[in-house]
Amino acid sequence: MPEIDPARYRGSPKAFTLLELLIVILLLSLMAMVIVTTVSKRKKMRNITNISQLKSLRSSLPSGRGELVCLDDCAHCFLQDAQRKKHPLPQEFKGLKAYVLDRRGDARTPEFGRYEDHPVCLRFRFRQNGSTSQMILERKGTFYFIPAYFGKVRSFPSLEEARGYWLRNAALLQNRWDYY
Repeated sequence: MPEIDPARYRGSPKAFTLLELLIVILLLSLMAMVIVTTVSKRKKMRNITNISQLKSLRSSLPSGRGELVCLDDCAHCFLQDAQRKKHPLPQEFKGLKAYVLDRRGDARTPEFGRYEDHPVCLRFRFRQNGSTSQMILERKGTFYFIPAYFGKVRSFPSLEEARGYWLRNAALLQNRWDYY
């Protein structure tokens, strides 16, 4: 058997140590995790095809709070996070109309103002505790009631039916301490 000269291998390492391999694997897995979460968040933003999925946009925000802002008759929409950073949405909600109830229970169109000199047609807030803006949205003849808290978005054929549902829910919340 030939003898191995140890001095020959001292100056030039030919293999990785176990520690070096573990560090490389750790760095690659961290990079993969960041890429997967970023892609999945963007995919969630792309998959919002109707109003009933609107509340799921909250998970796309880094802190869970921010707002959906739509400009120019809802042709251009974006998410704005708590740090005022814009995240554009690929879809548009053209022709969307928002309603809120006033103190008397009558439906009215809210005034959202302007954003960078563009008229705002929708401003929908996402709060950190999971609540959102409560409103009724109309799109293509269907009215969607969006509850402020954890209820599901419900669709109605008329504004009066959506308004009635809102008022019934408000009455239930007002009488929550009544015992029968």
